[in-house]
Amino acid sequence: MFITHYKRAFSFSLALCIGMLLCVENASAQVVVEADSVDCGQTLYADSVSATFILHNNYKMPTLITKVDASCGCTTVDYPVTPIKSKGKCEIVISYDAMQLGHYAKWVDVYLRDVDEPIRLTMYGEIKSPRQPFKGRKRFAKNYDKI
Repeated sequence: MFITHYKRAFSFSLALCIGMLLCVENASAQVVVEADSVDCGQTLYADSVSATFILHNNYKMPTLITKVDASCGCTTVDYPVTPIKSKGKCEIVISYDAMQLGHYAKWVDVYLRDVDEPIRLTMYGEIKSPRQPFKGRKRFAKNYDKI
C-alpha cells in the first residue's frame, strides 16, 4: 500500500514539473532588436559618434534592463531604467568618444531580467583625421635660379 501511494505521489510530482516547464515562456526569444549592429561610417577625430538601437518587448509581461556592460571606458550607454512595457519598445543609445584614429568596433552587452544570455549591440566605423592647412616654415626658395 505504501509503495502504491509513493508511485502515485511521484507520478503526480513528475507531471506537475513537466507542466510547469512547458508553461514557462522564454523572455529572451520575445525581446527583439531591430538591428544589433550599426555602421557609423566615417567620423572626424575628437568628435563624438553615437548609434541608436530599438528594443521591442513582445513578451506578455514587462521586462527590465538590469545591467549594461560596455566594451571599454570610452563608450557610454544611455538606456531606460524603468520597465519596458509589454508590446512596448525602448531606445538604447551608445556613444563613443573618438580619440583614436582608425577603424573601431565597440559593443555593449544588455542584460534583461529573467534572461541568462545578454543581447550584444555593436557599433563600428572609422575615425579620420581632419585636413589642416600647413602652418610651418617653408623650406624651399621661391626662385630656383638664385640657388
